[in-house]
Amino acid sequence: MQDDQKEELTSEAPIPSESEEESRAEVEEEILPDDPDKIDQAERTLREANLARVRGQNSVADRLLREAADLAPNTASVLEAVGDNQVANNRFRDAKLTYARALKIDPNNKSVENKFGEMVLKVDLHIDPFAHAETFDGYASPKIAVMLSVICPGLGQMAAERYTKGGIMIAIYAISWVLMALLPGGFKSVFGFMTGKSPFDPLGGVLLAIAVGDIIWSISDLSSLKNKAPKKIERPLPPMDGFN
Repeated sequence: MQDDQKEELTSEAPIPSESEEESRAEVEEEILPDDPDKIDQAERTLREANLARVRGQNSVADRLLREAADLAPNTASVLEAVGDNQVANNRFRDAKLTYARALKIDPNNKSVENKFGEMVLKVDLHIDPFAHAETFDGYASPKIAVMLSVICPGLGQMAAERYTKGGIMIAIYAISWVLMALLPGGFKSVFGFMTGKSPFDPLGGVLLAIAVGDIIWSISDLSSLKNKAPKKIERPLPPMDGFN
């Protein structure tokens, strides 16, 4: 009976691929430090690879990255570059293991730590760390949007692609001013009391308060949107596509 249970548990357990087993073994094995001279040479080679990538010489960049990895396979900066390349090629599981190895070598490396966390989200939790939630990207900056709302409430929302709310704000503002203009004394009845030239018109005061409140609502709404926007997560740079 016990043998049958063991057999059943064994058959249900997922069998990792050989490449995954080898990669995990590499992370778990004792890591010996690289020779300092080879580390310097590898980092120079990485800089050359990055420059070649910028120039569009991808094959040269791939070759140089391989050379750097051969020179200093146990150096965090080299492993980070290899992991970045794996991410660029959508090899997220490999990248996770590579970043884990780099983090074991340099536990205080915040850049590697962040990238490893992104791969944990991607591989283990199936959450895309590169997906962007609602931000101000692609339209007016927050400052410009607020300035537009000071001029006319709702314009900032339009710039932020909140068309329905922006349209409502513009309509409220426009109707308030139109109604003020239609008062018996016109705008003089609204602002004349400030100079003492005309008595205060309660209806005009209410309409003015609505217009001012509309401006405050618009600016407050944009500030709220800015605060809710999550920090943008960039893909690791420089891209190293093409390296296997």
